[in-house]
Amino acid sequence: MAETEMGARVADVRPAAAPRLMPVRFRSLLREGWLSAAWERERDARRPFLFWPVGMSAGVLLYFAADREPALWAGPGLLCCGVAITFFAQARRLTGLMVFAMSVAAMAAGFSASAFKAWWVAAPVIAKAGALKGTGVILQIDRRGTGARLLIGVERIDRMQAVPARLRLTSRQAVPLEAGTRIDFAAYVLPPPQPSRPGGYDFARDAWFAGIGGVGALQGKPAPAADQAISSWHWRMLAAIDRARNDVTARIAGTIGGQAGEVAVALITGKRGGISEETNEILRAAGIYHVVSISGLHMVLAAGMVFFLVRALFALSSAALLTLPVKSIAAVAAIVAAIAYDIFAGSEIATERSLVMTLIVFGAVLAHRRALSMRNLALAALLLILLEPETVVGPSFQMSFCAVMGLIALYERAGVASAAQEGLILTQAEVPVRETPPQSLAARALHWVGGHGKALILTTLVAELATAPFALYHFQQLQPLGLLGNALVLPLISVVVMPAALIGMMALPFGLDLWVWVAMGWGVDLMLALARCVAALPFSVVSVPAPAGWAMALAVFGFVWMALWTSAIRWAGMPLVALGFALAWAGPKPDLFVTGDGKAAALRTADGRIALVGPSPGGFVLEQWLRATGDPRKAKDATLKAAVMCDRTACILKDSAGYPVAFIKQASAFAEDCDRARLIVTPLSAPPHCVASVLDRAALAQTGAVAGFRAPNGAWRFEGVRTPFTDRPWRPALTGDGSYLQRAQRETAAPHEDNDVSD
Repeated sequence: MAETEMGARVADVRPAAAPRLMPVRFRSLLREGWLSAAWERERDARRPFLFWPVGMSAGVLLYFAADREPALWAGPGLLCCGVAITFFAQARRLTGLMVFAMSVAAMAAGFSASAFKAWWVAAPVIAKAGALKGTGVILQIDRRGTGARLLIGVERIDRMQAVPARLRLTSRQAVPLEAGTRIDFAAYVLPPPQPSRPGGYDFARDAWFAGIGGVGALQGKPAPAADQAISSWHWRMLAAIDRARNDVTARIAGTIGGQAGEVAVALITGKRGGISEETNEILRAAGIYHVVSISGLHMVLAAGMVFFLVRALFALSSAALLTLPVKSIAAVAAIVAAIAYDIFAGSEIATERSLVMTLIVFGAVLAHRRALSMRNLALAALLLILLEPETVVGPSFQMSFCAVMGLIALYERAGVASAAQEGLILTQAEVPVRETPPQSLAARALHWVGGHGKALILTTLVAELATAPFALYHFQQLQPLGLLGNALVLPLISVVVMPAALIGMMALPFGLDLWVWVAMGWGVDLMLALARCVAALPFSVVSVPAPAGWAMALAVFGFVWMALWTSAIRWAGMPLVALGFALAWAGPKPDLFVTGDGKAAALRTADGRIALVGPSPGGFVLEQWLRATGDPRKAKDATLKAAVMCDRTACILKDSAGYPVAFIKQASAFAEDCDRARLIVTPLSAPPHCVASVLDRAALAQTGAVAGFRAPNGAWRFEGVRTPFTDRPWRPALTGDGSYLQRAQRETAAPHEDNDVSD
């Protein structure tokens, strides 16, 4: 019996199913049993299964929200209870209890996967900043302007028994070595930095799951060790892959040259270190930065081109078409190409997500099942959550899956509408007559271009809307002209740039790739030119203050609810989306940011913008503060210190209500400023007689980086990155004098005296 695009059998679809194509009317809400009927339709279509990844993602978020590391048995124990109650409720047809138990089981599964992964990757972390010497293997080298960034697999560190598994070190000068070289090195290393503000990006957490136990800078050039034997086969494999990536990088960048060459390199090898910050800003403003992050677009184009190329080659032989499973052979070739592309591109999070989805799609082709469906997306999400649960809290996972979810939901609705027009689904309205396609060649071409243009605009719009909550939460920016940028650039990427990349990689072993890279460079140059035009338009970037995380989560859940259901109950998600966005900025906004060591701070002044006090905390940290307040200025903007008055001992400025705030650098300033300031910020130890609110060494050791909120009466409320009860593997409990937190966010190795912290 034939099936529609939605997977429902034609014979099973009745006229009552028509409201699924449109918002339910008020009178249908009053119809007795409408909710039960809708639930039965969803259950018959097996749609509740799609919420398993949603529940598991919620469990992952609960794990990372915990203050203390949970017991390993807690999650599995809850999972077993949830499964047992599910079977009990199913046997007795207790639908409500069954849904609740399944939700608990899904969350417990995500919680358990996170706890187990954190335990599995456990490795020592540098306790405090300092100089060290050791021996290790270069696993990866990335060019960074005139310098380089190295990932070192550590074998030995002098005077240290428990050594980190890996270190990430930078060099201001080029390193004339290649991956796989065993080296003796000297470096200044510090613990992975903690978040620059509560709710900000947590590099320490990501470093824990990546096995990186410290970051820092090389002191001098590393020297090759006398013995070059590498015992770990895993390290040898990683180094071999990186050498191949660097060889291709040098070939492409040297042939094309300029920023076009660096962007072309990013598209093929995933090496983005050579792209300048100016080019990055242009791509972000045009809404096409996803182009240089190898993800679904690149994986689909690469694997899809291989799939159709293999089928086209077999089509040259009628005997092969008649005797061989050509489609299955092409799917296998596409799977191999996708795996090779993922490995060669560095296997980052977005690339792995795209690989899993691509493998499931072509696996469905091999099984003669529908390739692109919401079920396949759910399977990909389940697999990634089980293998890499830490990616759930990152923007790449969130934006990728929600964008694809929105697109599949869009085309599911389009499939149902198309089937209705064909008469496969009976509706209460008259079935419209299909338009006769134009007959002339020019008319057909225009019709084809118009149809694909509308599809491109619609899919880009849906993807932009689906990813908007995550862009607001993680980056505090929107690119309203991203629709225009994608409409201009994506056809160029699909027709010129990526096909040239595939042909170039195929021609590379034969030495016939030179002119292919030149042609690809022309396409990338045009892409960058179009991006500059879009970025130069007014309102290409809109900055907003950081929204409340719980409100964005509410809006995202409403979107997911509407995307995954197909009956009238999906419209219950619309109020959640509206409520989430309405409440996202309803709460108080930070008026103060302080680094974890107290050496730098930023305060909101009377003009509503923040002013920087003390030495710069680093471009990345300052950018995080500016974005969190919706300030579009850059970290190097000279106006950031315009409202600050400083002498050798202290700096004074006024907050948005006109109350004085003091930033004390030397202990002699306490006698005066403790009496006149409403707030004291200092990296020193404040005397006990201060009547003002104080953020000093002792307080910041407990909280880490701080965000401050000023009440109308001038009183201050503070939120820290950590609480006194925090104890996670990447944010361990305080010990001793709290030196771990005081030094975790330092970006320089300059020593300082306890009572003299001057510029």
